[in-house]
Amino acid sequence: MGHYSRCLLLKQKLHTLGFEVVLFTYNQDSRFDQAWFYGDNILSHLEGIDFVVIDSYQAESRVYEIALQKVKKVIVIDDVARIPFPRDCVIFNGGIDTKDLYIAYPNEVYAGIEFMICDELFFQEKKVQSDKLIICFGGSDEGNLTQAVYDKVRDFFSEIIVILGPCYKAHFYGDCKIYRNIDAKSLCELFATAGYAITAGGRMLNELLMSEILSIVIPVAKNQMHQVEAYARYNVIIQTTLEHLQADIQKTNLLSKEQIYQFKKKFGSQLNDKLLQVLK
Repeated sequence: MGHYSRCLLLKQKLHTLGFEVVLFTYNQDSRFDQAWFYGDNILSHLEGIDFVVIDSYQAESRVYEIALQKVKKVIVIDDVARIPFPRDCVIFNGGIDTKDLYIAYPNEVYAGIEFMICDELFFQEKKVQSDKLIICFGGSDEGNLTQAVYDKVRDFFSEIIVILGPCYKAHFYGDCKIYRNIDAKSLCELFATAGYAITAGGRMLNELLMSEILSIVIPVAKNQMHQVEAYARYNVIIQTTLEHLQADIQKTNLLSKEQIYQFKKKFGSQLNDKLLQVLK
């Protein structure tokens, strides 16, 4: 879901910059050999296309090479220097402290939070600090961390809001407000009322920082670790585990609100200009 949401945001940004955009995705319920990144399948999507942007953890080097032969420019949206991309690909990575991941790469690289693909809806000023807590682990939350976290912290906050992702299959039990599969505008409105959040380490973490919410983070995937550990070093989030969660709640008053604000000013600040430069 995270990659799809990011592509939708990028599509909107490119539209505002004057580009016509066609989005191709892979439905995991479909046959793998029908995926756009399988074999030479990408060829069927490149007729009349000038530029290709690929955001994938499954496309191998050959897919990028095929695209480079057919279009003017190939842009890679990357998170973790996943593979050695063909040298003519342009790499964008909007993560915190990611430039050093590409020291050995011969590519043109734009890395750092200045190039983050983010939703401007979440750029909101926190005028009053609230004791309200948001719990959200997005997507499917297969380990049902939402329930486990709620059970541990329900006595620590005056009000708790639980946000369930579209693929959440467990049955949540709790005396709190529960929202499921809400849109970005509604999510933004909830963020405006909250002071704290407990979440995973994906894209929503950046949206919480944009909303100046003090966040406690339990990473749920290996590809989240770089971002979470970097933000923790800058003292803008608390990285924890379920076991240490209750003790770490007490540390939120030590987080640097000024550093959160400084990061927020940089998020995505150079993305549009650089996209126009690359796609000229």
